Order: sequence, then C-alpha cells, then structure tokens
Amino acid sequence: MQLSVASLIQSGSYSPAKPEQREITWLNDKGETVSANIYVRKKSFATANLEAKHFHIGVDSITSRIVSSIVNEDGSPLFEVDDIIGNEAHGPICDSLGMALWGAINEVNGFGLTPDPKSLPPTTNSGTSLSSQASVEEPSNMPSKT
Repeated sequence: MQLSVASLIQSGSYSPAKPEQREITWLNDKGETVSANIYVRKKSFATANLEAKHFHIGVDSITSRIVSSIVNEDGSPLFEVDDIIGNEAHGPICDSLGMALWGAINEVNGFGLTPDPKSLPPTTNSGTSLSSQASVEEPSNMPSKT
C-alpha cells in the first residue's frame, strides 16, 4: 500500500470522528444509584497526545484517560483535570463514578474483550495428554492431618 490519506481512510486507520454513546451507572456518596448517558472518544493519536501533555504536568494516567476520552456529543472534552480530582468548589469524583467512566472507556476501546495470546497456556501438538499415567504423582505414605 502506498501511504496516503485516501489509503489510510480505506484501510480503517483513522479513529471514528464521532464518539460512542454509553449509559453508565454508579453509586453516589449517599448510596443512591445514579445513571447517565456519556460519550466516549475512541483511543487515538489525539487522546494519546492529550495524555502525554497531562503526563508532563504531573497528572496521573487514569485521570488523564478520563479527561481525554469522556467528551460531549460533538467530541469536545467534557471535563478538565480539576473536575475529576477536585478543586475549591467540589471534591474529587466518587470512586464508583470513576470506575464507571473507566469501564465505559475500556468497553469502547475493546480492552479486555479478547484474550491476550501471550498470556494463554501453550498448546501441545505432540499427541501427549496431561492425563497420562506418567503425569500422576505417587500417593504419599504420610497420614493425613484431618
């Protein structure tokens, strides 16, 4: 493929311009269930760039990911860093809301939906079976403690 804007569009190498809508639910500090519709921007060079900017000013990665990914319907950021970690007007968002936002971001980006092939157990093609007699341990002659 010859690299061009047209070939990148054709190959699906651009993130979607429109954010994806999700409904999230969390427990507020009074123990009440709260729900809201949110928009999540798919991870892209734009979100990575904003996260790098935040890193250089000392913002943690989870806050940065929420600020870079949770947007309004038009794709503009919904939060500033202080909206997440707190400021003079209010404290930080509650843990339950943070985890709901984090979960929606992961869902939109497909994180955790497919297994990592590097972490799967190796397959055996040798025709041997783990249940063969060679893999059985000899019983212990020690009396049980029960």
